[in-house]
Amino acid sequence: MKLFTKQEKIKNIVKRWKYQYPKDKKDITEKLIQANPTTEDEIAKIIGNRTWTTNRCDECGEDKDVLIQLGQEPDYESSTACICLNCLKKALKLIIND
Repeated sequence: MKLFTKQEKIKNIVKRWKYQYPKDKKDITEKLIQANPTTEDEIAKIIGNRTWTTNRCDECGEDKDVLIQLGQEPDYESSTACICLNCLKKALKLIIND
């Protein structure tokens, strides 16, 4: 199990961007470094979208501040799910009431 937070995604945006684009999109890399963004809005303004800060629950589809990853390490054809607290509570309720 792993914990994923929106704040960690924001905090590590430069590192993650450089890893994804080590040789291209250097203009965006430089803008991220210079701006040192601390909010989703700042990152979206530089990159052009919110995909780098979205934390979407695999059950309800909502963008959440915190998710728990369950299952296998993400890989091609892995059984992995990232679930929010509300959906985890619903799952527990199903088990408890069974």
